[in-house]
Amino acid sequence: MSVPLDAVIVELAAPQATPEMASLMASACAAAAVRADCQLAPSDGTLPKLSARVTFDGANVASIEVVAGPQVPTVRRSVRFADNDAESERWKAVGFVIGSIAEGFVANEWRMLPELPPPPELPPPPDLLPPPEPRAPAALRSPLVLDALSLVGSALDDGTVRAGATVRAAYLFDFPLLICTSFRYSLRPADELGLEVHWIGASLGLGSAIALGMEELVLDARLEMVGESLIATVEEPVSGGNDSTSRWVGGGRVSAHVVYLPLRYFGVLAGVDGTLVQSGTVVEVDDARSGRVPPYSLAGTLGLRVAFP
Repeated sequence: MSVPLDAVIVELAAPQATPEMASLMASACAAAAVRADCQLAPSDGTLPKLSARVTFDGANVASIEVVAGPQVPTVRRSVRFADNDAESERWKAVGFVIGSIAEGFVANEWRMLPELPPPPELPPPPDLLPPPEPRAPAALRSPLVLDALSLVGSALDDGTVRAGATVRAAYLFDFPLLICTSFRYSLRPADELGLEVHWIGASLGLGSAIALGMEELVLDARLEMVGESLIATVEEPVSGGNDSTSRWVGGGRVSAHVVYLPLRYFGVLAGVDGTLVQSGTVVEVDDARSGRVPPYSLAGTLGLRVAFP
């Protein structure tokens, strides 16, 4: 199997060598460059990627420059001769130096890489974009939320409690403000006198949702106007007779809930609220005072939240 040789073209600067000396130089170059073919430069001046230029500075100094392309460092050597060195030995020495350098290029694969096209002109840099706005916590990314809560709170001033449920809805704006509404029902069960008290009410108000440092955790605080119907019913244990009366009251409610939304659209919440109406209500059974509903009440709530995209 034959291996193609890399051509080393040698350009001779003035003074020109005789054909015999040039042939001696090429033979010495070929002897040193086992894997390269040493040739003299053509008359048209075209040079390959691997070329050598020989210039004599005076009679006793030969300057040799071997070029392997713009991506490989140029190798330069100077050879000094004695006055009594024969001309043939001088040209053989020059050829041997050129061949040795060329053999080093080929042996170490310092070949000229294909010329790369000039890099394309890059477009001007775009205007700097403003930094992205901070991303809202996961529990604040859904504008519409619905809560279903169970509640336990104060009832009459005798220390009894009521239990019930409330459904709340809210719309969250981009800034930490929300508009909210709710519907609530609660009951104090009948006592030994047969007195049972019901609360049915609705509310409308504003609030705020504040991140608590975790991606899924927020504080939901609200201030609402409340309209509430208080219904008292009595069923006498002996006669079985019953009666009822009702009263509408108005006031306000403040609440605070911690919301944890581990899933994108579902979570839990727990909190407290306090309600204040314009006045208390006295409940009488058989013209005797049976109890009083104070104008204020406290309740604890626990439930689920559903967030809508």
